[in-house]
Amino acid sequence: MLTVFYTAFSLACFSLLALWHALIGFNARTWLNSQHRDHRQWQAYIVALYFAAPGTMSLLALIDPLSTFVWRVLFIIVSVLGVAGMLLFGSFPKQPDHLLDVSDHVVHWIAIGLYLAIAALAFSPLQTLRVEGVLLTVLVLLGVHVALRLMFAIGAPSPETSESALAVNTSSAPRA
Repeated sequence: MLTVFYTAFSLACFSLLALWHALIGFNARTWLNSQHRDHRQWQAYIVALYFAAPGTMSLLALIDPLSTFVWRVLFIIVSVLGVAGMLLFGSFPKQPDHLLDVSDHVVHWIAIGLYLAIAALAFSPLQTLRVEGVLLTVLVLLGVHVALRLMFAIGAPSPETSESALAVNTSSAPRA
């Protein structure tokens, strides 16, 4: 039963990762011209991590489903790398401008907690692969949240862009 779950889950994670890479490609010009370019690049990396790490753990759980040692060691390694990636590249602006910005901070720390829980459960002598699957699913759902937030942030014009576009439109309007 868990083999079927992890097979489907890894496929879903890597499909989401591929879709995310496509969105990055479609929005690359907007990101590169953004005043928050570096911040957006780090956020794009974090979103990829939300999909790649659970997908990798799921795929690695399938290597030898009968051996708990293999998946436990690999879950710990990927979780530690996930925490490191979140801490190194998951920075947010110091002052949140909006309530959703606060949710980004909360989601960030929940994700770190999930990675730590996954690693801790892998140390447990109990058979925790079912619980790990639930935690990985929550991690991917958090990734979807962050991806949507970033996608909508990219599509929304900044106040400076809106004002300059308005100035251009009014100056190029035909005069009566």
